[in-house]
Amino acid sequence: MAVKVIDVPNIGSVSFQKRRGAKSIRLKVGLNGRVIVTQPFFVPYRTAINFVQKHTDWIVSEQQSRQVLLQDGLLIGRTHILRFEYDPYAVPAKSRVGAAKITIKHKLPSEDESVQKVAQKAAIRALKQQAEHFLPKRLKDIASAEGYDYNGLSLKQMRGRWGSCNQDKHITLNVFLMELPTELIDYVILHELAHTRALHHGPDFWSEFEAHLPNAKALRKQMKHYHPAVPAKRMS
Repeated sequence: MAVKVIDVPNIGSVSFQKRRGAKSIRLKVGLNGRVIVTQPFFVPYRTAINFVQKHTDWIVSEQQSRQVLLQDGLLIGRTHILRFEYDPYAVPAKSRVGAAKITIKHKLPSEDESVQKVAQKAAIRALKQQAEHFLPKRLKDIASAEGYDYNGLSLKQMRGRWGSCNQDKHITLNVFLMELPTELIDYVILHELAHTRALHHGPDFWSEFEAHLPNAKALRKQMKHYHPAVPAKRMS
């Protein structure tokens, strides 16, 4: 495998890797913000650089979200505390998710990418645990209070959206919601419940939504400060 590191304007050092058998250019941003490009042997570096530059906005966004390291004592969701514990025998790092604590046993530094990956996966397991206990009841209570009905709930880990509702009134909620303040969780739930009456985002949807949540526009602005990840708060 041929590897070449090139400084790309507005992005920084990018590792270009030519692999045998690769059929297309692929782009990856690691947990440490490092950009890695894999490309076929026959593709010139100049072509791969142009590909990277066309995706600058996406790369910068991904780098911002990945540069936030998970640290000891961080609150994950509503109930779990993250703890890093040094263990000379923990290679690779190991994790345990309890009722209110996430323990990461590690020998390598806690900021090492391999340790961070283990911590991320454990944090998501904790969020799923919290979501299963909190979201079904919250959805049921809000639907009952606001006069909505729905035909089922799924809890999923999603990177692109907080929730969804299909034409059968089946609602899907993102487990990353557990990283949000309660009022924003309720915002998403009411948003999806409003879709049980209007699947699109036309005027009638917003009229329906704001009739049940008068401060929806203000909360919508707050939502822009978060993204589905751990932690969920966007970097300024």
